[in-house]
Amino acid sequence: MALSDVHADAGRHDTAAGVLRRHLERHAPADVAVAVALRCKLGAVLAASKLLADALGAYQQALTLSPGSEEAARGMTRVERMLKGQDPDGDDDDDAEDEDDMEDAEDAEENGADDDDL
Repeated sequence: MALSDVHADAGRHDTAAGVLRRHLERHAPADVAVAVALRCKLGAVLAASKLLADALGAYQQALTLSPGSEEAARGMTRVERMLKGQDPDGDDDDDAEDEDDMEDAEDAEENGADDDDL
């Protein structure tokens, strides 16, 4: 995977993806852990090159092989956020806090409070 990292770091995502795909063809069938790691790395490279549907597929394949893979689950969450136009590294708790703040403001309005009371 080091060779794919060199290509990815240089911005050559297509070449990095090709290297990873070749490794998958040759080495992955023998070892599930290797297959999962390669698919996660491929997902990251594809996401970096904005091939989001392909990236999602790579992470889904990794999760099929290893449903408990935290790396694959994190990668899939990042890509899903990118597909929605959200910050892929954003904190989900921020969204929940924003919704809570909006609900509190709505409740205060219903109870006759003004902005100064919030």
